[in-house]
Amino acid sequence: MVKAVYVLVSREEDLFYEMFLLSLHSLKVHDPGRDMEVVLDPETYTRVLAKDEPVLRGVRFTEAAIPPDLDGLQKSRYLKTRLRSLVDGDYLYIDTDTIVCAPLSDIESTQADLAAVSNENGLSVANSKKLVGQCRRAGFTDLAKAPFYNGGVLFVRDSDVSRRFYDCWHRRWRQSLENGVPYDQPALCQANLDTGCPIRELHGKWNCQIGTSVGLHYFKEAVILHYYGSISWVPGKIILPHVKQTGGIDAEADRIARDPKGLGAGFYHPSHFGKLKMLFSHFLFRLTKHPRTFVFFQNLFCRLGQPFSRLRDLSARS
Repeated sequence: MVKAVYVLVSREEDLFYEMFLLSLHSLKVHDPGRDMEVVLDPETYTRVLAKDEPVLRGVRFTEAAIPPDLDGLQKSRYLKTRLRSLVDGDYLYIDTDTIVCAPLSDIESTQADLAAVSNENGLSVANSKKLVGQCRRAGFTDLAKAPFYNGGVLFVRDSDVSRRFYDCWHRRWRQSLENGVPYDQPALCQANLDTGCPIRELHGKWNCQIGTSVGLHYFKEAVILHYYGSISWVPGKIILPHVKQTGGIDAEADRIARDPKGLGAGFYHPSHFGKLKMLFSHFLFRLTKHPRTFVFFQNLFCRLGQPFSRLRDLSARS
């Protein structure tokens, strides 16, 4: 069986553990028989294992050594690009800012050593000016039309091909880091080119990047929703009142994990209005730390904005 694998680097003051917890719970709800493994840096490993959270039971935790001079973002990318050497067997890597909506069983039939969804659910080439710019700053060239996949969900066979790719990916990431670009995406693109393009394209349902207009087209059939934790207001809506404050998965977070699509695409999509909702969410959090009060005012704000959300979704689909 292909196992599900996460990488987690988190501190008490951030939301990465809480995002991971919601994603893990959604995976257990929709695919309870799946083997699950989490790779963590030593500090996160100690903190997470000290928690008595029922969702964590039955999950394999792997502690991995990390150079001490890296910050949190760099540590997560260090582990992510070395994952093949830290985990045995075939696996499906899943980012923490995701919600699983259905069983992963169909992934078993994937005929590839490596497979991923195109970046931003668009054309599988590096057509994003921002990402192409990052590639150039990282020291990579001629990537404007290279195959470009999103690293949020990666199917990986236990093979020589995948191991060569990961070795190259980690080397390229270290090069990227030295040039001031700590992200894994540019190095992923370059490593794919360096190793003869072994990555094959997965259907967009496996990584529905709801933070993009194209991603909306895969919403109904999505197996994994990828809500881009850095820009979506989902952490403000779910994580703060229902995971961070209560210390685990409460009834509302459980409801969201069981029916994530029932929230609607507008809930996840980071339109300008969505970003405003995110700011309002954090403002409310500072005013009140009581989950029920927080949710009441935020839902009121959402209802006032529903007409604008509908117009946005219609425009995105046209």
